[in-house]
Amino acid sequence: MPKITEIKIREDKVTVEFDNQEKFILPPLVFSNYQLSSSQDISEDLYYDLKKQSDKFKAKQKGLDFLARKDRSVAEVKKYLKRINLSDSIIDETLDSFISLGYLNDYDFARKYASYWLRHKVIGELLLKKKLYEKGLQREIIEQVLKEEDVFQINLDEIYSLAQKKYRSLEGKVNKKAKLANFLRQRGFGSEVVFKMINRVTQEKEE
Repeated sequence: MPKITEIKIREDKVTVEFDNQEKFILPPLVFSNYQLSSSQDISEDLYYDLKKQSDKFKAKQKGLDFLARKDRSVAEVKKYLKRINLSDSIIDETLDSFISLGYLNDYDFARKYASYWLRHKVIGELLLKKKLYEKGLQREIIEQVLKEEDVFQINLDEIYSLAQKKYRSLEGKVNKKAKLANFLRQRGFGSEVVFKMINRVTQEKEE
């Protein structure tokens, strides 16, 4: 039977230590629901109930700390919480709470993340989709965000400037068109845009 060896009470948390070297950290409000004292023997059922409450508190605190650094997707927070040895049920409960409180919103995150990339780099829809998928976002959300004109628009002039700069850097090299095509594809542009840019850049060069 587990025995409490020490209880440390602080304003923001209560630490309950046991003779098996385990310690559970509880929010003060939760701790107040139990009649606990030092040197107290507790049942196995109570011990595991306290552990569950401690894990819930840990998941909430760790999750909030993780979100405080920058915006995250639901999948990113879930992956992070899995790394700190929490049960799936507690992780899911924590995520549901964060979503209901507005701390997590994959649609808002997708808009912000897409806008960030488009502000800092000229990339195509295919690469942008890939980056959004890497954040664990659902296909429906990605498709919805990419349809919104205030988030994603194809700017052929920007793509042309990018292609022109790359083509000039290939001066004196063989297979310049193929290299330019590969570069543009890596940036996430589809075949139609790649074909247009190669024609435009090479025609300008010939003139």
